[in-house]
Amino acid sequence: MSADVVVFGSRDGDPPDTMRFVFQDETEDMIEGLVAAWQSDVLRDAAYILCDVNLCTKPIQLFVPHNECARVVPEEVDGTDPHSQTLPWSNPLLSGIGVVASLNFNRTRGRICGLSYFGKAIQWKRYDLDVELDDNYAHCPVTGIPQLYTMVSFDAILTKAQADEVPKARLRRIVHLQAAHSLLLVELDMVRPQVLDVQVQLEKARRDKDQKKVEQMLQKQS
Repeated sequence: MSADVVVFGSRDGDPPDTMRFVFQDETEDMIEGLVAAWQSDVLRDAAYILCDVNLCTKPIQLFVPHNECARVVPEEVDGTDPHSQTLPWSNPLLSGIGVVASLNFNRTRGRICGLSYFGKAIQWKRYDLDVELDDNYAHCPVTGIPQLYTMVSFDAILTKAQADEVPKARLRRIVHLQAAHSLLLVELDMVRPQVLDVQVQLEKARRDKDQKKVEQMLQKQS
């Protein structure tokens, strides 16, 4: 995600090494969330232009993977002085790779789910986006969102967001990449309608360190 945000410290009960931030969606509503960085001293109370930071949802959280992804807006134009010129807010931009989780009948609306990396301590966190095609064909020259359970690359504008709900976005680009791997579908709780094969279930049990289930499945195979 790339967006203009204001970082303003933390609150009691927030996870360690995180700070609070606010940004505007396309409807100009102010949305609050948590932001962390690859080093705890990267961020301070200030206005930032964030570029290519990682996003997860429900609740909304950001992870700054490098200090070059967070540019401080000079105080002269950050809006603290009501008598000075300020930079206008920009609409948050989203770019990523995810899996198509749902579609409407004419493939103009759907949901994309995926995983974002939040550093060594947290590893991967999930994001969900409710997306729709842009009405302006010049901005989104595709005929429809690709089929269910396919991996896609996309660019979008965040149109509506609330802290504990799935954000809404308007697609500017979406490209089919390949069919999503069964293990990824399991990780995202997007299991196919048919029963997963035994090997996929066994691999998931091993990753979850469910030794009892692993032994039971190996006995069935033998």
